[in-house]
Amino acid sequence: LCMGVNCRMAYHPETCSKHYRAFTTKELAYLCYWYGNVSSREIALALGRTQKSILNKAERLKKSGQFDSYKRMYDRL
Repeated sequence: LCMGVNCRMAYHPETCSKHYRAFTTKELAYLCYWYGNVSSREIALALGRTQKSILNKAERLKKSGQFDSYKRMYDRL
């Protein structure tokens, strides 16, 4: 896999199939549930995103106060 700045997984069409697409509710629930328990690289691979998009989305959800609600939603989906 291509590694970009800071040893993060960089965009590659084979691994980042959802590049520039909006996150679905299921993807957000998955991200919030596993964030902090597994590496951002593993989450990125599972969701077809870049590590940077995973890290940015998690921080935005935390700032907006939505992170915990998506995390709780994971079990219901």
